[in-house]
Amino acid sequence: MAEALAARDPEAPESLLEKERAKPLRAPLIITVVARLQPDHPKIPADEQRQAVASAAFSIMLAMHAQGWGCQWKTGAAARDTRVHQALGLEPDDEIIAYLYAGAVAGAPPRPRREMPLEDFLLSLPA
Repeated sequence: MAEALAARDPEAPESLLEKERAKPLRAPLIITVVARLQPDHPKIPADEQRQAVASAAFSIMLAMHAQGWGCQWKTGAAARDTRVHQALGLEPDDEIIAYLYAGAVAGAPPRPRREMPLEDFLLSLPA
């Protein structure tokens, strides 16, 4: 990731390169979620293929949280960088949809600020 950043921005300061080097070390597990697109698929447009993979990534996040783990979805420029794609062995039509950073939760999750009745979230339609 740092090499890709340096290639994209040869004037990137060392502090930014160091921050980029540290990104993969932020969590004990990183799941790279990749869409292996078939651009000429006769029935499923590429956008729907991406959306299906994004839904799968979100399902992974929900499962992680349900099991008591923390999980954050990250992307950034490295997700779209061809150098990173090559380093990960991706094919030309593959797209990184998410980096899921997973690990133990530090502390208790924040509590909702206030309880709201379900009706406050529903749209009322005239009869």
